[in-house]
Amino acid sequence: MFERLFPDHDWVPWRFRNVPHGYWSKPENRQRYVRWLGKQLGYTKPEHWYRIAREDFGRHHGNGLLSEAGRTIQGLVAEAVSNFDFKPWLFRHAPIGFWTKKSNRIRYLKWLGAQIGYRRPSDWYQVTAKDFPKHSGGAILFASGMRVHELVAELYSNRTWHPWLFAQLEHNYWKDLAHRVAYLKWLGKRLGYRRPTDWFGIKRSDFAQNHGYVIVDEWKGDFTRAIRELYPKLECEPWMLKRIPHGSFWDKQPNRRRYLTWLAKRLGIKRPADWYQVRIADLRRHYGKGLIHKLQSVAAIVPDAFPEHSWKPWLFDRVPQGFWSSRRNRNDYFDWWANQLKIRDASDWDRLLTKDQREFRFGGLLNSVFGGSVRNLQAAAKRRWLTQTRTAARRD
Repeated sequence: MFERLFPDHDWVPWRFRNVPHGYWSKPENRQRYVRWLGKQLGYTKPEHWYRIAREDFGRHHGNGLLSEAGRTIQGLVAEAVSNFDFKPWLFRHAPIGFWTKKSNRIRYLKWLGAQIGYRRPSDWYQVTAKDFPKHSGGAILFASGMRVHELVAELYSNRTWHPWLFAQLEHNYWKDLAHRVAYLKWLGKRLGYRRPTDWFGIKRSDFAQNHGYVIVDEWKGDFTRAIRELYPKLECEPWMLKRIPHGSFWDKQPNRRRYLTWLAKRLGIKRPADWYQVRIADLRRHYGKGLIHKLQSVAAIVPDAFPEHSWKPWLFDRVPQGFWSSRRNRNDYFDWWANQLKIRDASDWDRLLTKDQREFRFGGLLNSVFGGSVRNLQAAAKRRWLTQTRTAARRD
């Protein structure tokens, strides 16, 4: 009506209390308003529109325009200033639902790469979660529900990406078994492993030097757990590794017992007495070098692991170092020996011959304590037998 009455005046319909019905549905009206708004706000360059806020529309009679369904600030600006490539993320807020669309995420990532200076796909391994808020993309991770490496993989979908090669890996990534197995397969190729048993040579430094420093915490430093995750059917025990997982592994008696229990199955040992036939070479052939280094002899290793049995150290291939220097150990042996020989009289000891040392295992005692003299050995055994006999007689 006013336009007909005063045709020479430049009327702006939005300044009236209400615009005509359907006014904002016409593109030319929306564009006219936005251009007018730009002049009101002093915008002289397209980039100035990135500063626009919803409140600016409210203060300049544009609430009705924004209230129309489906209208966004970014869309209105892009419609009015059509000769400029607006980036929705550079506005104060990206449109609702913007980051849920794959095409929008890819568009942003291409722009982000150019801003950071990435030239090759592999450059993206340097990106971190902090780079997104620094470049107007702070909401992309939360709104899309995606991780950094997933976003990058979306950008270069024809390339295989390894999340552990990124400069930053999200918290709890290694809690997922599938992630750990994927890393182990990749690491095995890097290290040139061809057979499952090649993994027995793995070291902590192999992980540290190949982007896996944190993953070892998931196995608490026990690499056998890692190998079993990769090869569930492979027999893998700590002592099979070239480097025991923990430096103090053999210092713990339960570990030593666990090893001998495993070794018994390997050697076909069914009774405690079978252990007397085991040689130190058997342990060497079955990954027991570390245990040998600690306890030196089978005679020390077996009783330590199975203290519930009554062992006769002299029946092993070798007694522990220094064993015969103990009078108590010698007396225990003499008592056992007397029982084996069924000694009834002191003169029975005189029948002892040098050839009996193999049967009764006194060679080490003979040489280390008695200088190879069978006579001196006989005399010591006889003295012990007489002492025990008199003591028993007095008790009777």
